[in-house]
Amino acid sequence: MPLAPQIIFDVVTKSVSIIFGDELVTLKGPFASRTEAMAAAMEECARRGWLGGDGVDRKDE
Repeated sequence: MPLAPQIIFDVVTKSVSIIFGDELVTLKGPFASRTEAMAAAMEECARRGWLGGDGVDRKDE
């Protein structure tokens, strides 16, 4: 089964967390809206190469 990032927006802290495999990345924000947080999370996933779906394109830092 291909890996896909899971993105969770925290309405209390206005932050967003991304889970990909065994990695957790939190973007603290605060983000003005869920839409803004999701856009930032997708940008971070793209930067890390996590959007390929199967991890083949994944770039480790």
